[in-house]
Amino acid sequence: YSAFRSMANALNNASEKKLKQGQVLTAQSQHIIKFAQSVYHLVDSQRTQYIGKVNYTYVKSLAKQRAQLLNDTLETILQNFPKKVDGGTPDTVQAVAKIIETFFFDRSFDGK
Repeated sequence: YSAFRSMANALNNASEKKLKQGQVLTAQSQHIIKFAQSVYHLVDSQRTQYIGKVNYTYVKSLAKQRAQLLNDTLETILQNFPKKVDGGTPDTVQAVAKIIETFFFDRSFDGK
């Protein structure tokens, strides 16, 4: 789950960086920023909790919740990943595509 959290933070940072620039965004850039923020909010909705001893039922229910969140996150990625990324693609879209590709293809992904 920590890898998903790192990817979500990287996506959120990329979208926030673009929004802070104050430039007029293309429709594709607006869509990808909304997508990045929705992935961030999906993953971030499951907060890290440090509590004492827990029973098996609690761990099982938490695992089920996280599995559903990860499935929702993967579904969101599949539905919104840019169809084509090339030199003419806005830099925001390229940055998001690179983060996602790195997440799936680089075993040492740390979100940076």
